[in-house]
Amino acid sequence: MKKMKKVMALLLSLVMVLAMSIATFADEGSTGSSTSTTITINGGANGSVYSAYKLMDVSVDAAGKNFTYTVNNKYSSVLQSATGKNTDEAVIDYLDKNKSDEAIIRTVADSVYRALTNANLEADAVSSNNVFTVGKGYYLIAEKTLGNKQDTYSLVMLDTLGNKSIEIKTKESTPTLEKKIKEKNDSTGIETNWQDGADYDLGDVIPFKLTGTVSSRIANYTTYYYAFHDKMSTGLTFNTNSVSVTIDGTTIDKSKYSVKTEGLTDGCTFEVVFDDLKNAGVELTGNSKVVVEYNATLNDKAVLGSKGNPNDAKLEYNNNPYYEGNGKPENPGETPWDGVIVFTYKLVANKVDQNGASVNGAGFTLYKYNKGNNAYEKVGEEIKGTDDNPVTKFEFSYLDAGMYKLVESTVPAGYSAAPDLVFEVKATYTADMGATGDKPTLTALEIIDENGNTISGEDQVFTTNLEKGSAETNVVNKSGSTLPTTGGMGTTIFYVIGSILVLGAAILLITKKRMSAR
Repeated sequence: MKKMKKVMALLLSLVMVLAMSIATFADEGSTGSSTSTTITINGGANGSVYSAYKLMDVSVDAAGKNFTYTVNNKYSSVLQSATGKNTDEAVIDYLDKNKSDEAIIRTVADSVYRALTNANLEADAVSSNNVFTVGKGYYLIAEKTLGNKQDTYSLVMLDTLGNKSIEIKTKESTPTLEKKIKEKNDSTGIETNWQDGADYDLGDVIPFKLTGTVSSRIANYTTYYYAFHDKMSTGLTFNTNSVSVTIDGTTIDKSKYSVKTEGLTDGCTFEVVFDDLKNAGVELTGNSKVVVEYNATLNDKAVLGSKGNPNDAKLEYNNNPYYEGNGKPENPGETPWDGVIVFTYKLVANKVDQNGASVNGAGFTLYKYNKGNNAYEKVGEEIKGTDDNPVTKFEFSYLDAGMYKLVESTVPAGYSAAPDLVFEVKATYTADMGATGDKPTLTALEIIDENGNTISGEDQVFTTNLEKGSAETNVVNKSGSTLPTTGGMGTTIFYVIGSILVLGAAILLITKKRMSAR
């Protein structure tokens, strides 16, 4: 009897090392006063279904004070296999001697459940709305049906003797995924830390990072399927050879994982797949982090303005410690999608005369200041209109924040060149959304002059539109010339002198006639 009591204490302690924990015991104070126990499981995902296996029976004397545990014949071979013993008595003795060794007890519990699963033994009770009603005994309770894709399998062993009701709180060990991006301003040279939003211009190579965690019970897994799924907007071109993976800071050899770009589901652009993360060459712990870094290039299909170019990712993983296959299990777990956004903008220059009328025949070239080279560098080629292809609205798309210079590189005939327009594009967006899973929002787009003054807004040099991501301005050419035409002044002088000579000759002639008349 003394040994039976020790075993009961040992079995109760198993609860603390598995995937659930006892929250509340409603103990009636007597081993025999309760003929049944209501078990309520809290904390699991909605829709989860649990099975109860009565591993040991218990008998209580008439006085309700003394009790004896015996192995349930249905599970005798399972318990003997899990402990490596040949008799039920030896099983009880083994558990008693090793009750304080958490590693041994954990191994036994996992082995029991594996054996139950492999033998396909029918459960003694199945939960209804997370509640069981069972008789006296020692039970293994296992989550057989997951409530959702984020759920993981839970397991608990407990004794119901002397308890009318027991509440259990699940200990979920769910991996997480975080996706981040870096922002770099070419004009200032400043590069941010990893965040949720950034803006870039056409052809820029954009760095991304995925960080995944593993189950805190990773040691209980025989194999651990682990796959990153990444879904890009059409405005981003994935650079396949840019992928690198580290686990806890150690670079992982490319032979340990695959980068897949074909035959994918969920609309993904690519996947980074470990058939077995435990075979990656790094010893995993419950705190391990798997980091994937890669880059993509902004292309000319990018969306301008506040909608931006999302890039989302999720993590798919083995959620069953008792799955022993290599590769993807039948129903793997999934994290929610997490994402970042790449914004990009455009400059619009309208060519007009001093009266606001459109003017054809101009050409514009846009330059961006690059601090690394300490120079303004041309952004694309000159945009120019012709008689056959009139252009009076000049659009420079796929720009990011920075310092720019707009130059009228071709001046329409009959007009004076407009002065160079130097300005800064300044965008404001929520850079870091924390752990909410929400995406950044573009909240402001401003144009700043060389003196630091805002020159965008109502009745300003530029008007901006957040939805379109545009900054628009009128560039004025003045027609006519304030300078004299060639020879003009000389001709005028000749006309004046000639008039004077003619007038003088007439006066002289009249004077001579009057003198002759005398």
